Amino acid sequence: MTRIFNEEEFTKRIARHYRSAQDKKLVIAIWKGYLAGIYEWGIIDLALYTRLDGTLPAGGDVEIFELFTGEPVSDEARSDIESHAAQRGG
Repeated sequence: MTRIFNEEEFTKRIARHYRSAQDKKLVIAIWKGYLAGIYEWGIIDLALYTRLDGTLPAGGDVEIFELFTGEPVSDEARSDIESHAAQRGG
């Protein structure tokens, strides 16, 4: 059975999980990793990935960047990523 990806369903799942979680940082990490995986495998496109990621508070942004690039970030890049994350509430 093929199931169509439903943005509204995922947005609600993310919000519900985050609201009920005791460890908010862990939930952020789990969802960011999950979203990165389904984006990398082509299940969702960049626009949808960005919208869903935007439903979460900032957190783990450097690690997600490293995941996508496969390399550790430089100190300068780390500063830029953290600055961007702070602007969105991280």
